[in-house]
Amino acid sequence: SSGATSRVAANDVSRNRKAGVLVWGGETRPLLCRNTVHDGEQAGIYLYAAARAVLLRNEVYANAGAGVLITEGAHPLLLENMLRDGGDAGVLVHEEGRGCLVGNNVHSNATYGVAALNGGCPAASRNWLHGRRQGGLLVDDAEAALPP
Repeated sequence: SSGATSRVAANDVSRNRKAGVLVWGGETRPLLCRNTVHDGEQAGIYLYAAARAVLLRNEVYANAGAGVLITEGAHPLLLENMLRDGGDAGVLVHEEGRGCLVGNNVHSNATYGVAALNGGCPAASRNWLHGRRQGGLLVDDAEAALPP
């Protein structure tokens, strides 16, 4: 919910019809640490409506949609997560989504490791994007900030 600042750690979140974890609202700033989010019917973790969260050392895999979906001004920090074997991109940023992606291992997703589309603007540094079916990084009509 909007306004939460909780710490969510060491949970197994699986087999959900919607996103395994949903974070929304400009005052929402949870720490999600060492959780396993898998086998969902949509995105593993969905952040929107200006939500700001820290995702630290989570394992997100085998979800039908993106491992992490960032939209509508959400601006999370993704640090040292494993995002793998998803039905879409490991991280999908669009519709004015932002975010900082640092030191993540993103592999074996159905499309791209990281995709920034339609106004998405992530900053990405020191991530390992490998084993994907279409490519490591897709920037299309977005403003991704990548280090030189």
